[in-house]
Amino acid sequence: MIKSHTFVERYPGPSDSGKKITRNYIIGLAIGLVIIIFGMFANVFGLALAGFEVIDPGARTGDQGVAVIETNTEASPILGVAMILIGGIINLGSIYRFNKETSQLPEYKSRTKVIATGLIVTILFVIIAVYSSFALFQ
Repeated sequence: MIKSHTFVERYPGPSDSGKKITRNYIIGLAIGLVIIIFGMFANVFGLALAGFEVIDPGARTGDQGVAVIETNTEASPILGVAMILIGGIINLGSIYRFNKETSQLPEYKSRTKVIATGLIVTILFVIIAVYSSFALFQ
């Protein structure tokens, strides 16, 4: 026989469970936001390394005495965008779990404010990361 256990059943006590639910929610949001930021930086660094030039001062070519070697790599935003999407999905999952677990706690009054704040912050981070990523590649 399989029983489904909710968060409140695992951690009894109204004041104790509310704190643990909120702590897990904030940790989940923080992890998702860090992944979104890493995705944005992956795009920035990928684009910076695409046009990288190496100067070799020991080479004897022509009149200059140095050789410039270009890295002919192509920059693609796929890794960064994937990380941004994964971070957004983690945040939305954290918001969903928080909503589901706090709906069982009648004394948790600021639930909608916390959910709205998490959702707005997630949407803003995703929009900024996607905009900055695609603005760089144009």
